[in-house]
Amino acid sequence: MNSDIITTAMSSSAGDHSSRSAAGPASAIETLPEELLSFVVGSLDPESFGALRETCRSLEAKTLRAFATQCFSSKSFIFTTESLETLAGIASHPVLSKSLKEVSFLTVDLQEKSLKCGSTEIRARRPTFAQRDAYLAYVDDQQQLQRTGEDKGYITSAFSRLPAMRRLSIVDSEFSPANKGCWGLAKLLRKTGMSLKWDASRRDLEHLLAAPRYEWLSHVFSTVMLSTVASNSSVTTLQTPFACERDGLSPFDLNFGEDTMQLLSMAFSKLKNLKLHVRTKDLPFGKGNPIEAVASFAPFLEKVDSLRLVSDHGRNSGTMVSALLGDTARLQYLTTFCMDFVTIETEKLVGLLSQTKSLRTLSLEAVNISAGGGWMPVLKLLASEALALHHLHLMFLEDSGRRVYLLEQANDQELEEWWALRGSDSAAEDDESDSDDSDDSDDLVNADDVSLAANANEQVNDPIEAVGEDVEDVEDLEDLEEQNVAAKPATHAPANARCKASKASGLHYTVECFPPHTPERGYFVCFDTRERILAELPRCIAECNINPDEEDGSWNESGLRTGIYSDDL
Repeated sequence: MNSDIITTAMSSSAGDHSSRSAAGPASAIETLPEELLSFVVGSLDPESFGALRETCRSLEAKTLRAFATQCFSSKSFIFTTESLETLAGIASHPVLSKSLKEVSFLTVDLQEKSLKCGSTEIRARRPTFAQRDAYLAYVDDQQQLQRTGEDKGYITSAFSRLPAMRRLSIVDSEFSPANKGCWGLAKLLRKTGMSLKWDASRRDLEHLLAAPRYEWLSHVFSTVMLSTVASNSSVTTLQTPFACERDGLSPFDLNFGEDTMQLLSMAFSKLKNLKLHVRTKDLPFGKGNPIEAVASFAPFLEKVDSLRLVSDHGRNSGTMVSALLGDTARLQYLTTFCMDFVTIETEKLVGLLSQTKSLRTLSLEAVNISAGGGWMPVLKLLASEALALHHLHLMFLEDSGRRVYLLEQANDQELEEWWALRGSDSAAEDDESDSDDSDDSDDLVNADDVSLAANANEQVNDPIEAVGEDVEDVEDLEDLEEQNVAAKPATHAPANARCKASKASGLHYTVECFPPHTPERGYFVCFDTRERILAELPRCIAECNINPDEEDGSWNESGLRTGIYSDDL
């Protein structure tokens, strides 16, 4: 079993020395103190670190703690017996159990329908008989775990023996930043011939595992939450960063009943960081009022200072947010607040933000104002002294489904000149690439011949490498406060002055990277100092405009807004 393999491989008390260490005297590196040796090997990547530890037993024993800290601080698992036994094996290890601080669960949903003749997976993949049998074995295993409750037993037992665990994540994408080193996933994909490369924006399958069902998301969430209570664990961070905005938990998943909610409130009494993704579509029938169900989760926010709420642009998404945050006592302690894919009325949004007296970081992404006075009252509030914001992140704002630009747009003639310039530059680049006969031809390029548009694109693509920051952790915008650059106008800030979230998005039309004649200026702005907010927001208020070529958004029968984020599933 995987748990036995981990315990044996990582144990520092193995009996026999390797042939290399027994063949001669100890090398110089083996004689170093454990603290110094840990410092020396700290710069190695996990693969090189693991290979070094396999050279001899003494080196393996001396670097065990450093290896556990570097390679076992964050791990991800799936709901299969093999993966959960690995979690149990780590929890039973005397050293590894003290190093695991973050546990995430990947919502791999193994469905028998994936092997039916008409399924997309079968048409594209054509599995062998061995792969079909392996997949069916995994399906039976997952169903057995759910039916008997063994999955909860594994997780509860493991959590009770992980004293350092403080962060929990439930993710639906193999490539999520919260998913690091998923145990059992590679073996499952290898044995079944499946893949996880699916288009999260449309939930289209290519030749892969099926996208998780909503009822399976509910099962994974409730199992993890109840296991946390049963194990007497104390969690400070809870995240559900799903890849597709249409996914998310049902509002009823947040309602555990009065008695269970009291136990959950105790287990999460130290919760400081919460990212919650709640959907408004395809809700279970006959379970009651979804708004009341969301409101029952409000006690979890008592001590939260960093909150991110994500929805699906449903017409009730703003009402759900208001129900969750309606208590002034909770809002006044928030220091970081992020809201994505929410449709809300002007009055409700202004009312919520006006209560956040301690707020320092605010991020609004793909937020749609459905009724009221549009974005002007919100912008005026953000520019006032009522809020002491130090970081403001506004991206893809909409007014009744139409794009909102915070800067004046270029006229038709300027846009034609801009597109013509880009077209000529692209043609010149194609001609130059066709004339290159060797790799040495790059040395012949004259920097003076690079066009304005090419420079603009280079500015957008370079910042991640130029700054050298890890862009995986884009959730904690508050961590960037100490890294602020000198205040500069938002429309001319250098590319490397942008915050992590804007760099990670890889946008090609951010206002700080393009000249005034660029299209869609002001569709994204980021002010990373208090001075920039006070200096630049008045200009945004004066120049704020709505895309005239778009019609007002409407809602379909599922309650989702049609248009840019249409419900074409």
